[in-house]
Amino acid sequence: MRTKTTFSLLAALTMTLWPVVAGADIALVFRANHDGSTAVLTNGGTGAESFTLDSEPTDNVASTSYGYTIGNIDAAGDGTANDSLSAVFGISAAGGNVKVQPDGNFGVTGANAGNLNDVAESLTYSLLSSSVTLGDGGTGSVTGGGFNQIQFSNLTSDTETASLSGTDMDGSVTGTTTFSPVATFTVGHNDDGSNFRVGPARYRFVITTETATIPEPSSLMLFGGIAGLTVLRRARSRQG
Repeated sequence: MRTKTTFSLLAALTMTLWPVVAGADIALVFRANHDGSTAVLTNGGTGAESFTLDSEPTDNVASTSYGYTIGNIDAAGDGTANDSLSAVFGISAAGGNVKVQPDGNFGVTGANAGNLNDVAESLTYSLLSSSVTLGDGGTGSVTGGGFNQIQFSNLTSDTETASLSGTDMDGSVTGTTTFSPVATFTVGHNDDGSNFRVGPARYRFVITTETATIPEPSSLMLFGGIAGLTVLRRARSRQG
């Protein structure tokens, strides 16, 4: 019974001195193209965030991927901007290969070798992976998110349309449309004479974190003293 009591006391002390604290969920929103030149954080930033393009898409292949790491964010909500979010996105083409344009747009190497201008052509975007790293320890996870905005190039009038996962979008939306965060979506052509490219996307992620507080030196000394006395008492009781 003393052994159980001893371990229960040590466990209680550990939880008291090193409590796990759930951080506030934050929504991180950023907009970027495939080469990182337009990367900007629009929500959840600290003003000191950094963008790293971890991988660029490959031109003229059926499917490819690109990835970002956003550093110097305060995902843990502890007032220290030393956390980071990494995400990898995929893009695949139908009716040709993925065309990576130098201006940050994507197209299809089909009928017009770079734009979407045929009903057989489409591009599918996907969120492949996402992860959070906390600079001060603890755990973080992405509990929701994905794409929530896409921009079109050369889609400028209401007679030119694109299909966004089955919903018609026309140029009257000034080339940009916003939607609830999704992990995947497809942009297609409606066979109406339009000739467009798909530009930079905007992404939204909800981050949940749990961190363990670091005890003060006095707390460590107290814990060590109590643990030592407990072991000493057990040793004496065995001798008796």
